[in-house]
Amino acid sequence: MNSFVQNLELSIKRGLILQAYLAIWFCALVFLSDAILQEDGVPYIGFGFAILKASALSRFMIIGQKLFPIPFVTGSSVLWLVLRRSLVDTSFVLLLSYVFFGIEGLIHHKGFFETLQNFCKGNLEHVAALTLCYWLIILPYLAYCGLKSAMGAQRLYAYLMGMEDQKNHAAIK
Repeated sequence: MNSFVQNLELSIKRGLILQAYLAIWFCALVFLSDAILQEDGVPYIGFGFAILKASALSRFMIIGQKLFPIPFVTGSSVLWLVLRRSLVDTSFVLLLSYVFFGIEGLIHHKGFFETLQNFCKGNLEHVAALTLCYWLIILPYLAYCGLKSAMGAQRLYAYLMGMEDQKNHAAIK
């Protein structure tokens, strides 16, 4: 039972960290979009949807990692495994973006499907650019998870903090 509680606590902690990471990025995209459009005020509903999208995506990613962990095997390419997972997660966040855009249309008394047709003003280039931004947001997190799985948490933390070289120098002396 104690192991179950520890796993649950770890999953909740990881989920909250991931949710905060994604929320910061998605809110930054809303802010950037509104700054580019030079609107008079940043609508709070956009930030709310960004936070909801971050929450939904973080849950999806945590559950996906539990059900389908990145299958690292010595000698396999962490990059390829992370790339495949990032494409799935990016597809999901794009789907969430469409859904939240449709819901926002309903809030403004427009039809859900009519609003979906106007996602990114119906411009496929805009959709592709947004998808690339989503991918660039998700990729570092998944690369971190893949390296953590491949190297082990302690070794990765030591490497990221610059302590790996200090250990090697101490062992040589």
